[in-house]
Amino acid sequence: MREYRFDEAAIQSLRQTTATPHGVMTTLRRMLLINSRNRLTHGLIEMVLDEQTAYLKSGDPLRLTALPQVRMARLLNESGCLPMVADGGRLSRLIRGLSIRINGGKLQPLRTLFPNERLLHCHRIDRLIKMEKVLLLEGALDHPLSDDAIAEQLLLQYGVSLSRRSVAMIRRQMAIPESRRRVGYGGYLVATEGFSALLPLTRQSVNGAIPSHPGVYEIRSPMRRNEQGSLGRAFVPNHAEIIYIGSTRDLRQRLAEHLRDSNRNIPLSHFIASGAAKVRYKMVNADWRQLERRLYGAFRETFGVPPHCNRMSP
Repeated sequence: MREYRFDEAAIQSLRQTTATPHGVMTTLRRMLLINSRNRLTHGLIEMVLDEQTAYLKSGDPLRLTALPQVRMARLLNESGCLPMVADGGRLSRLIRGLSIRINGGKLQPLRTLFPNERLLHCHRIDRLIKMEKVLLLEGALDHPLSDDAIAEQLLLQYGVSLSRRSVAMIRRQMAIPESRRRVGYGGYLVATEGFSALLPLTRQSVNGAIPSHPGVYEIRSPMRRNEQGSLGRAFVPNHAEIIYIGSTRDLRQRLAEHLRDSNRNIPLSHFIASGAAKVRYKMVNADWRQLERRLYGAFRETFGVPPHCNRMSP
């Protein structure tokens, strides 16, 4: 920690001398304030690194610890590491202008490391709603989660007890529609009616089960729980994330090209090389490119983002 060092005896002498120029004393006071601010900043950073270690290592907002500024001030005062009393107002002014570089090099406002319980509830509900979309797509859910069901999952997964009314208030604050208005999340599910069953994306499967026929196809790869989150073993089946949507004049030939890594799509090749990718398809006699565009559009409308490995809109 950087700070100015002073000769306390000399400073006391200056203060007692009426001939000391006003500018000298003003500069001295500013230097002392800078020292106080630096000590407070140092103590604050050390404390937050200790309290939010799990989040800083993982980047997962669900690993954040509730740390309102009033609690932070109490912890700092109890530590005895500061020459002044820390209070919520002083911390708020300090935090407002500071950022921290987290894992991966991303610069993040320091205030985001001081969430209250309500903000943590927002992160949890956001994760449940994102997983809801995936489960609706897979048919693991028949309909979106009601506020009562969200409250039940919060208790089951996070040990958090919230009333249905509290869930509804937070949901509205996050601009998440009520369950009956989220039925549209199944749009992509409707758009893919008539697709084949999922097949392993292997040479044996492609050569033996995929026809040499025009069509559209979808490639999936297993989701990693540490990245996608979970709604619990009883709530989430083994599922895979849709990573690519394509179309072709010859399904067998095109999928064989994916296996040979001849499409120069590095992210997609990485998933396929893992050996766990799966594919499903739908044969059409004409207009396969137009159907691919409709599927891509339905996916974007349903999930708000394109498939991970589609590098551009078809």
